[in-house]
Amino acid sequence: MAKLGFRYVETGINLYIVLINNANQHRKSNGIFEIYVAANWDEYDLPLTEIDNYFYQLTLPNMENGTFSAEVFYKEGANPAVTDARVGQRFFEIVNNEFYSVSQSQLVLLENSLDGLQRQIAELTRALVRFNM
Repeated sequence: MAKLGFRYVETGINLYIVLINNANQHRKSNGIFEIYVAANWDEYDLPLTEIDNYFYQLTLPNMENGTFSAEVFYKEGANPAVTDARVGQRFFEIVNNEFYSVSQSQLVLLENSLDGLQRQIAELTRALVRFNM
């Protein structure tokens, strides 16, 4: 299983992550992704463990293939709350149970490449239609 790590400016605090998939759905504790529901916030948290001063880590649960966002929150009370401060974010991809870190700039480049490919496909389709007429 892959491990997801975060360095933070404080030690001895409670951090947790919320996993969000490409469809902007939040992962619940039962492993199911759902459209965000504020009342379910305490079912979305995955606690991080401080394994060294200022370094927190989580062993990722088994997940399907896809690109995900791990949003890091500072737990201010006894339970996770919608009002907790977001203090970080990581992007990663799971392919055949393998973990790959992805940067925001890589996501933008991939999105721009996909847009370009879609434009090229549309132009080729129009050209084929004209050619067959």
